[in-house]
Amino acid sequence: GATVEEAIQEALGQVDEQEISGPAITPFVLKRIAERTGGDSLRSNMALVRKNAHVGAEIAKAIAFQRSATSAIWTPPTSNTKPNIAVLGGAVVDLVAKPRDGEELIAGTSNP
Repeated sequence: GATVEEAIQEALGQVDEQEISGPAITPFVLKRIAERTGGDSLRSNMALVRKNAHVGAEIAKAIAFQRSATSAIWTPPTSNTKPNIAVLGGAVVDLVAKPRDGEELIAGTSNP
């Protein structure tokens, strides 16, 4: 299949040609990328998510080890203790769905 970058550029060109706009752009582009790459884009995105999760876990493990090295005995926090932790991140989920054969998709509604 095409490289992801080639597929993106082609899909964006089609967005302009077909005058696709608003919330229809992302599903259209993702579908075209998946089609043009033969599913490679989805597999690479899934691998990236797994790798990021692994790196995050390794960082958390290193921080926990570093903190435990400074204190030989763990004591539970008191009610006055404020944790020194920050959780940063985000998630984006794009879904592409199509109706079953014989069923009609009604745009702008919730479809079971």
